[in-house]
Amino acid sequence: MIAAIGLLIGVVLGLIFTPDVPAGLDPYLPIAVVAALDAVFGALRAYLEGIFDDKVFVVSFVSNVVIAAAIVYLGDKLGVGGQLSTGVIVVLGIRIFSNVVIAAAIVYLGDKLGVGGQLSTGVIVVLGIRIFYNVAQIRRYLFHA
Repeated sequence: MIAAIGLLIGVVLGLIFTPDVPAGLDPYLPIAVVAALDAVFGALRAYLEGIFDDKVFVVSFVSNVVIAAAIVYLGDKLGVGGQLSTGVIVVLGIRIFSNVVIAAAIVYLGDKLGVGGQLSTGVIVVLGIRIFYNVAQIRRYLFHA
């Protein structure tokens, strides 16, 4: 509850004061936001599975943001920042959607059937197969293979 109140206060303050992001940090802000969302949706999934740990959440949140920003920074230094940014967004986007789907499956189906844990494992397997299939399709499209 305290976290939700803190989030609400932060959003309201952001809307009131509309802070400016320094131009040097522009490429990193979207990546940091998506990395933070990945940690939040992972925490939601863990909470619904009954294995949430606040320490793990904080470490995941901070490390996701730092690692994603470091990858983009390294890409900028190597001259391939745009490609690495896209890669980070795709990977984190897949993780976010998989966490949301699993959380929805646990809430809507698992509780009704009484098989929440087994259902989430099945959803992970199905999503893994879909991810590999989608990656193969993307590679075919990009490389015309």
